[in-house]
Amino acid sequence: MAKNRFSPFISLVAALALGGCSHQPVAPAVSGSQAAGGNAPAAAISPGNPGDIIALGKRLANDHMSLFSVTQGKYTFYVGGVLSASYETASEILRISSLAAKGKTQKVCAYSPQGVLYIDPKDQGNKDAFVNACNQLVVRLNSYMSR
Repeated sequence: MAKNRFSPFISLVAALALGGCSHQPVAPAVSGSQAAGGNAPAAAISPGNPGDIIALGKRLANDHMSLFSVTQGKYTFYVGGVLSASYETASEILRISSLAAKGKTQKVCAYSPQGVLYIDPKDQGNKDAFVNACNQLVVRLNSYMSR
């Protein structure tokens, strides 16, 4: 009797078809916003809290919409016409820039690795307005990253 060279393969296919496969698919991970129906509000953030700023920088580095530049060693998150944010991995500095319309002043807010807003000592004229603008940018960045 001649041996069938496909018999081990046929045996395997028959065993899988008759007995079923023991592999059970794993359900995909669901984020908090997806679990709540996809429209969950952004996580609360306090722009004046250094811990929240540090956490925001880390979130930016881990966000799936952030782009990483190997040559510059930083992550960038861009929202067209609204803001641009970057997180430098070596220095751990978070920068958020408003993308102002032509003719308007662009705000650039830089936060230290300790989460403290850097205010240029030469530009102390309108410190409160600058801090408020940076706080608004932090809240907007958090909101866009939570979508």
